[in-house]
Amino acid sequence: IGCTSRIVGNKHPNTLNSISSMAIFLSDHQGKSEEAAPLYKEALEGYREVLGNKHPDTLRSILNFSLFHLDQGKLEDAQRLCKEGKDGCISYLGQDHPRTQWALNIERDIEEAAAVDQEKKKN
Repeated sequence: IGCTSRIVGNKHPNTLNSISSMAIFLSDHQGKSEEAAPLYKEALEGYREVLGNKHPDTLRSILNFSLFHLDQGKLEDAQRLCKEGKDGCISYLGQDHPRTQWALNIERDIEEAAAVDQEKKKN
């Protein structure tokens, strides 16, 4: 990340992609969610600033951050981000686009997790 940011800048899409990839690596492969969380946030904020809310890379970052929150059991944050990402995908990429289908799968996973969480609260 350091080399990329020095060459092209902190807000360049290549730098943001490196930050996003590092966040995914830390959370999914190293179990270092505390270190990953600020990187997910930094990447998403950078994509929003540089590319706008509806750019495919921003939508991907939104959905990745949603999955991170789902994995952390933060269902409200996951739902909020997933809705934003899904709605953006449908509006700008179309219902049949693979990223839209991915967003719909994430939404289904969140709904299932919420149902399990509700069941646990009943018992």
